This record gives sequence, structure tokens and C-alpha cells, in this order.
Amino acid sequence: MESKIATAQAEIIKFIEITAREYQLPPFVVVGILSGLTSDWRAKELVQVVESYNGVIQQLNEQLQKGDEKEDVHN
Repeated sequence: MESKIATAQAEIIKFIEITAREYQLPPFVVVGILSGLTSDWRAKELVQVVESYNGVIQQLNEQLQKGDEKEDVHN
């Protein structure tokens, strides 16, 4: 996994450098673009975390319901 991350990072950096040169963007503009992109990706990350959390809670609730149903059968 570490090599995939390192490779992805290198490719992103290369793409940013090529794009900045091609469009003649100074570093402060690139930083602003990256800041906006980072904000967008953080929002996506938050959605994913919330969805994962909700999935875990749903599974726990289902397990608890199954446990309650078993108790009802035995009583």
C-alpha cells in the first residue's frame, strides 16, 4: 500500500508541475487551487466516514434485533 501511495503522490506532483508550467500559474495560485481541491476531498472523506459509521450502527442494530428475537422465542 505504501508504494501505491508514493506512486500516486509522485504522479499528482508531476501533473501539478506540468499543469502549472503549461498555464503559467505562479505557486500562490497553485496553492489556492490545491486548497480548494483539498477542501472538496475532505468533504468527500467526511461523507464516506459518516456512511461507514451508519453502516456499522445498522449492523449492530440488526444484531441486537436478532438477539431480542431469539430471547422472545426462548421465553
